[in-house]
Amino acid sequence: MTQDFLYGIVEQTRPSTIGVHGLDGTRPVRLVASGNLGVVVSADRISPDIQALPRETLLKYLVAYQRVVEHVMRRHSVLPVRFGTQLASAAEVRDLVSQNHTTLAEAFGRMRGFTELEVAATWDLGLVLQKVGRDPAIVSAREAIERAGSPSPEARIEFGRLVGSHIERQKVAIREAALEALTPMASSTASHAVLSADLVMNEAFLVSSGDVAEFERRVHGLDERFDGQINFRIIGPLPPYTFCTVEVIRVTADQRHEATQALGLPDEDADETAIRGAYRRAAAAAQRRRLADARPTETGQRDLKGASELLLDLSHTDARVGSQGQDRWVVKIRTTGLDDIGAASYGGASAGL
Repeated sequence: MTQDFLYGIVEQTRPSTIGVHGLDGTRPVRLVASGNLGVVVSADRISPDIQALPRETLLKYLVAYQRVVEHVMRRHSVLPVRFGTQLASAAEVRDLVSQNHTTLAEAFGRMRGFTELEVAATWDLGLVLQKVGRDPAIVSAREAIERAGSPSPEARIEFGRLVGSHIERQKVAIREAALEALTPMASSTASHAVLSADLVMNEAFLVSSGDVAEFERRVHGLDERFDGQINFRIIGPLPPYTFCTVEVIRVTADQRHEATQALGLPDEDADETAIRGAYRRAAAAAQRRRLADARPTETGQRDLKGASELLLDLSHTDARVGSQGQDRWVVKIRTTGLDDIGAASYGGASAGL
């Protein structure tokens, strides 16, 4: 079955084609417009459970997804949609935007004019080990092992730890020097995993478009500072994958009905005050039942909290009137290093229930 695969959201007022092809390289990517926003999509025949696909296929699709988002970025500010998000039709795409326009507009307000730059630093581990081997503490430890003739496994392990500690301290010093130079140019930073021995640091920076040239100049300055022994590489400019990703959540009519029933609310839209009050009453009643039961069971509290969170999310969407009995959409803006700008934050729903 053909689904609309979502790539990103842009500020665009009319439907159009994008000039690039989607996941399988054959179907054109298009823009589905809703008001002053548009969603970049392609019609693809792939499994709804994309994460269950073979690894090679999944990686191929991920590369295609990034290719499309970065192509769109050349002409538009873009909010990337979480990889793997699919909707059934253009009508659902438009409903998604209309029901979450405020959340998306706020996200654009935060991210417009910024770009993501990633800095990866690598070194020649062989040369590093040679340098570490000349450190007086390492020389002394090695000589002690050699004098022992046949060192114990424990001694060898301890020597390895000593060498590893020296290498890690060097990595920390290099990363701290880089962050000291680059962080003032960024609105936010985030660390990515360092997955290989020759990778010293792997950081993402959210940088104003007007500061990109100065940021690049500072990275080149780090190359000079470390006499070319550390290779600093800039990846980007990129869409803000690390700092702002749109997550789409479908809430079915049945899920919403079950949540209102759990909290004892009428089967209609309620505001935040009513939802919080209903949660407190339902939680207190559940606690009384547990205390009165000679054999209390593990029920209720987590279900009640989940129900209240679902209804709070829905209470902050835009289009609620006339949508009873229909599936609804909630957008979460997943951020790193920034204040949460998800739908719940507008009414303080991120606070304790």
